[in-house]
Formats: sequence, structure tokens, C-alpha cells
Amino acid sequence: MDNFLTEKTLRNIQIMHANTKRLKNRRIWIDLACHISFLYDIYCLMRNTAAMVNVSDDDMTIEEWEEFIMLSNKFLGTEFGLSDFCVDPDKNADEAIIYYQTYKKLLKIFDGGIFKAAVAEKLFEEMYNDMDESCVPMIMNHYYSKIAEQILSYMCEKIDYNTFKQNVLAIKLIPNQGPINGTMLKNMIKTGQESVLRYIAILRSQKAEAL
Repeated sequence: MDNFLTEKTLRNIQIMHANTKRLKNRRIWIDLACHISFLYDIYCLMRNTAAMVNVSDDDMTIEEWEEFIMLSNKFLGTEFGLSDFCVDPDKNADEAIIYYQTYKKLLKIFDGGIFKAAVAEKLFEEMYNDMDESCVPMIMNHYYSKIAEQILSYMCEKIDYNTFKQNVLAIKLIPNQGPINGTMLKNMIKTGQESVLRYIAILRSQKAEAL
């Protein structure tokens, strides 16, 4: 990790070290990208859990579920069983409410400065509707959101570089997953840039409509 994300590089995103216009703008851009990633992950959890309330276990046969689980375990290195995929409407409904309350609370907390709640909600809806059935973008953003959370903590100087590095390297979505590398970081930066550009486009559009 030290090869592509050094302490010297990261130090410039901290508030006290972002002392030039270029560094301040860069910090604002990264801050926005991290907030989008972090909150969009909760938005996806909220939408997906709510959608599961109306899903029936009868949509797939037992044989189809067993085949799906076998392939998942082989590909992901997991040890899922049939019971892990049984739908409990009451449990999903409760979880959906918790995700909704958390999402709305954080949306209100983050609202201010360049982060506008109305713009973010429009962006999240568009991003969610754009996803294909593979859900790969959602899974990757879940991983990115965990890193974004650590970046935000480091930016605000809540943690030092060594703690940041340890926390990021410990993030794993599946067993035996390798640590973040240069390619993964580039993809994360690209995803963040794309989401910020889409956010800014919506922000400008809403401002133009308000004139």
C-alpha cells in the first residue's frame, strides 16, 4: 500500500495541510466523492432491503437455490447455506426502516456547503436505476464506501496514517480477498470522479431551473 498511497501523498488532503487553493479544491473534491460513496452505499442497502420485503422464496426452486449457492461458494470462497438466503419479510421490513432512518439522518447531517441533499438524492436515484442486474457496481461501491469512510476520518485527523493504513488493509468483503492495490485504487478514483461529475451536472441543472 505504501507504494501507491503514501503518508506524504495523503497528508495534503488533511484540513490543516490543504493550505493552497489547489489543495483546498482537491480536498473538497475528494471529500464530496467520499460522502457520495458512503451515503450511496446506505441508499442501496435501504432500497435493496425494502425490495426484498415483497420477494417470495418461491421465485426459485430449492434445486436452483442450491446450484446458485454452490457456485457462489466456489467463486467467492464463502460457506453459505440454504438458510442464509431464506427471505424473512418481517426482518427485512425492520431492517429497511432502520436503513431509511439512518439514510435520512445522515443526509441531513451532510447537507451543507457543496453537498446538497436534494442533489445527492437525485444522483443516487439515477445511479441506482442505471445499475445492471449483475450488481457488481453496487458491490464495488460497498467496498469503496468502507475505504471512503476511512479517508474521511483521516482528512479530519481523527486517525493517523498508520491507523488509516491498517483499517484499509483490513477491509474485506469476502474471505481470502487480497488487499487494495494500485489498480483497485485507480478504479476507485475513476468511480469517484464520475460520481462527482454527475453530481455537479445535477447541481448546475437544478440551479438553472431555479432562475
